[in-house]
Parts: sequence; C-alpha cells; structure tokens
Amino acid sequence: MAFDPVVLAQARELVVAAGMGDFRPPAGAPDGTHGDPVAIALINCFSRAQGVPNFDKPDVERPGVVRSASILLALRAGTPLPPLMLFHREGDARYELVDGFHRLHLCAALGFTHMPAVLTDWKPGLY
Repeated sequence: MAFDPVVLAQARELVVAAGMGDFRPPAGAPDGTHGDPVAIALINCFSRAQGVPNFDKPDVERPGVVRSASILLALRAGTPLPPLMLFHREGDARYELVDGFHRLHLCAALGFTHMPAVLTDWKPGLY
C-alpha cells in the first residue's frame, strides 16, 4: 500500500477515538452509492501540502461538520459512501487518488481491502 505511515497512524487514532478500535469490516469494501470496487493496495495517495492537517481541517462549505467523524458514523451505520475518484493511466497497474482522502485512509485503517470508486481522465496538474 502506497500510504504515508504517519497519515495511516493518524487515521487509526481517529478510529480508536471514535470507539471503533475493534471494528471488523463485514465485507471487503464498504457500501457505496455507486462505482466499482478497487483494491486499496493499488491506490497511490497524494500528500497534503505542508501545514495542511491530514484530517479535520475546517470545511467552509459545512461548518460544524467533522469529516472523519461523519465518515466513521456512516460506516458504523452501514450508510453507503460516495465513491473515491481515481485517475488511471492506460497500461498502468496502479490508480492515483483524485478525491476521497479521508474515506480512503479511514477505511484502510478499519481493515477494508477495497473501496468503491469511479475513474476519471482528469488529474490535477496534467492540464
């Protein structure tokens, strides 16, 4: 898995703080609103810019919403999550994460092996 171990450890801390330390995934992938399952081990994740927190930075569009807590509550309740958005270059075995940083890391920390995802031909920095 091509994740920063520090970021994954932070996600695990959030899982434990939410009382989900003993959570065991009921399936390989969480329920998704749509998309196809992609192995987490095949997803490369971007790094946050220097000084930007990995989790729970303020969301100006949703004041008062703690993103990691809302994702963990949805997972606990079995609520389907939106799919990750992945970029996949023709002939490449791996995918690059475009959108879904919180969902990906929290699900990896919970032990899921796959994530629902949709593919895009757009990648930040390509155009």
